[in-house]
Amino acid sequence: GDTVWFEFVGGSTGWAAFSDYAPNSCSCYLSTALTSNSPSTWTPLNLDMAHFDIGGLHDTTNGRINIRRKGQYLVEVSVRPHNGVPVGEVFYGRALADGSVPFALDYQRNSHSFAHTIIMPKKTQKYVLSPGYLTLNFFAQSSVGVTGSSAETYLTITEIR
Repeated sequence: GDTVWFEFVGGSTGWAAFSDYAPNSCSCYLSTALTSNSPSTWTPLNLDMAHFDIGGLHDTTNGRINIRRKGQYLVEVSVRPHNGVPVGEVFYGRALADGSVPFALDYQRNSHSFAHTIIMPKKTQKYVLSPGYLTLNFFAQSSVGVTGSSAETYLTITEIR
């Protein structure tokens, strides 16, 4: 049979059930707009709310997703600027493993017209992840901020079994 255990994960969730068999899956988002940022600096986003959290992965204290076991995961990223991106400037979205290791979900969008609001393409890729955590970060050449919305700025992972 499968091994099942409970762990205290804190926050409003409290205890979570875990199984050696059940796949982990979590989707977290930025609920309130970040209206400004330090230009030309990678800025972490506080993923303060969850669409769903199977396996107690959402770390509400640090605004990130914890990876509890090594495995293959589908990772999806979406980031939307809060204000327009000036002509010719870039806006990047990136997931980072353990706060510093970027992986290939990096994407870029150049603005072609002033004050153009860009909805970032959702990007999904498969990765082998080790225990640790994932953060969602963005980079903009000017202070454009990020839209807080469950449908526009989020990080989702699903373990593939």
